[in-house]
Amino acid sequence: QNTYNAIKDVRKKLNKNKSLIGFCGGPWTVACYMINGKGDSKFIAATTKIKHEKELLLKLLDKLVELSVEHLYQQYISGCDTLMIFESWAGLVPKNEYKKILIDPVNRIIKKLKMLGVLAPIIVLPRGINEKIIDYIDTVKMDIISVDYNIDMEWLVKNLKTDVILQGNL
Repeated sequence: QNTYNAIKDVRKKLNKNKSLIGFCGGPWTVACYMINGKGDSKFIAATTKIKHEKELLLKLLDKLVELSVEHLYQQYISGCDTLMIFESWAGLVPKNEYKKILIDPVNRIIKKLKMLGVLAPIIVLPRGINEKIIDYIDTVKMDIISVDYNIDMEWLVKNLKTDVILQGNL
């Protein structure tokens, strides 16, 4: 509750023409920290779950989707006018597991937020997926894609199949 009260206070003090961005870690990213117990660059314990305990991992991701929706929604009704999902460890997921581990959970968050009446643009950062970002953009229903430093922006613009707002360094 303190977080949401702080958002309300900041919104009151912030110039009305300034955007206040609410955010959460993506389900896969939060699962990585939970399973590993601390930060890491490889999250071996989490990536091993994909191979050996996938059903258990999917149940955890389902719970994290619900918690993410609630957290983002509370930020929105407290005054955030933009929402962002940081899938910071997306690059660790094997391509053949993208749909179940990365795409479906984030799409469920976005769909549930829209069903709750959230009008705020939703930004997603799938860090580290490199050229696989094209497929990600085509399948995730976000309003804005945030692009990490590994993506060549000129290459991305040339290869986009749809209109999408890009956030990154051109």
